[in-house]
Amino acid sequence: MGQSEAYKKTGRVSTQSEWSGRSFSTRPFSIEPVGQIGGVKLYNDSAAVRIDMVAESLLSFDEPVLWIMDSSMDLEGLFELKDIVKVRVKTLIAVGDKSDEIHRILWPSLGLFISASNWTESLQSAVRAAKANDDIIFSPGTRAR
Repeated sequence: MGQSEAYKKTGRVSTQSEWSGRSFSTRPFSIEPVGQIGGVKLYNDSAAVRIDMVAESLLSFDEPVLWIMDSSMDLEGLFELKDIVKVRVKTLIAVGDKSDEIHRILWPSLGLFISASNWTESLQSAVRAAKANDDIIFSPGTRAR
């Protein structure tokens, strides 16, 4: 049974330890450093096109990150990430027209939520919200449109 089906059946989200115990060997590790702005490190994880890939990426960082995601991702799958988001994401930047739905699902788990209309705006917003030594990760959760 998939995690979304488990949520539907039990109403319980996956815990960080449950995700940590899963095997993610279906893809090569794909997070690549792309630069640094004012002491803030930027990472591209555009290969994270499914919820389990995003979970793996978020769990790979030691400290909470600023996460840029595509709001067209599987919204039902977001319920699976709530506990991970709570401890691994300090700011969520959602790009696209479903940002309000993302906000509704994840708001209780977030410190800061930013809605962006395009990728340029999302990066600018993330850099403004970040502090020195923060990490910004682009991990969309869906295939490019």
